[in-house]
Amino acid sequence: MYRMIKHLERLVEEDKIEENDPIIDLGTGNGVMLRELEDFGFTNLTGIDYSPSSIKLAAQICPNLVDHLFQADILKSDERFTAKYKIAMDKGTFDAISLTPSDKETAIANYSENVAQMLEKKGDYLFITSCNWTTDELKKHFSKQFELVTELKVPKFKFGGKEGSSTVSVLFSKL
Repeated sequence: MYRMIKHLERLVEEDKIEENDPIIDLGTGNGVMLRELEDFGFTNLTGIDYSPSSIKLAAQICPNLVDHLFQADILKSDERFTAKYKIAMDKGTFDAISLTPSDKETAIANYSENVAQMLEKKGDYLFITSCNWTTDELKKHFSKQFELVTELKVPKFKFGGKEGSSTVSVLFSKL
């Protein structure tokens, strides 16, 4: 999460985004990502989660954002979120969705399409941190709506002569 936010700060420094650009946290859970974004100076924040309990908890963690927290299913189109955001942040929601036991391909396609619809225009950003997929696999899943901008550096480890990491964090832009 920290790496994602630090990269957002770099995009601000490069004049690619502004601190008041609209950001949506997909699967906000307890709201900690929103709280961190707020602490780093980002001001136009929204969180969604399919769980009403998570939204209630996020409201306690982020009392300044109560009016910007919504219960919503990312797999279903929702007019409340269409073409409103410059940046979509995901720190595990795609992982959970891609583990859907029935019709995983449809769930992945719906997620990608709905996130693309949330973003305002070509070049807007999707950040994903995943512990289930490689960068190449994520590129393949999102190739219809997004292109890879960069892979963020994450800690690496070596085991059995192989190098790897437990997560990937990537930045995509909307096509």
